[in-house]
Amino acid sequence: MQQAKEYSNQLCREYGLSFTESKADPFRIPAWKKRLCRTIKEAMENCATREEFIAFMAEYGYKVRWEPNQKYITYTTPENVRCRDNKLFDQTLLRSSMEAYFDMGGCEYLESRIDATEYGELLPTVDDAVCGLISILDAMNTGDNDRFHLETLHHSKQEIQRILERGGKIDRTVEYAVDDEDEEYEQYHGFSMRM
Repeated sequence: MQQAKEYSNQLCREYGLSFTESKADPFRIPAWKKRLCRTIKEAMENCATREEFIAFMAEYGYKVRWEPNQKYITYTTPENVRCRDNKLFDQTLLRSSMEAYFDMGGCEYLESRIDATEYGELLPTVDDAVCGLISILDAMNTGDNDRFHLETLHHSKQEIQRILERGGKIDRTVEYAVDDEDEEYEQYHGFSMRM
C-alpha cells in the first residue's frame, strides 16, 4: 500500500496535481512545511486584514482557502501540496488565533505591541502578539479578570475595545490602560506606593 501511495504521489507531482502528504509528525517537519510556516508569519507581520494576508500569500505562490463555513484554513503550496492549519503544529497559525489577530488589526496590532516595548526589552514577535492575545481572550472567557487586567495594562483603550468587541466582558477595574507604573499599581491595588 505504501509503495502504491508513493507511486501515486510521484505521478501527481509529475502532472502538477495535488497529492497526499505522509503522516504528520511534529518532530520531523518537511522543508516545504517550514517554508510555508515562515511565509505565513511573514504575511502576518505585513498584513492588517485577512484579505491582505490571502493576497500576500498568493504573491508567493500559495493558495489559501479560508472559508466561513470551513473548520480549517487550507494552504496549497506552489508544489501543489495541501496542508491544513492544524497540521502546522503551531498555535499561532491556527484559524482561531489568526482570526483574533486580524480582528485586532494584524500588523498594526503587532506594531502597537512593538511600540509599547520598553528600551532594552526584546521586541515582540508575531508569536508573542498572538499568544498574548489568545491568553487575554481565554482569561475573559473564564472570567479571570485579575489575569486579564495584568495582561492588558499596556494595551490602549482602542485595543481593549477591539478585544471586547469579540464578545468578552470585563469588570470596571480593567476599563483602560495606564502608562505610569505608580498609577498602574494604584489603579489595581487601590493605594499608592509613593512616599
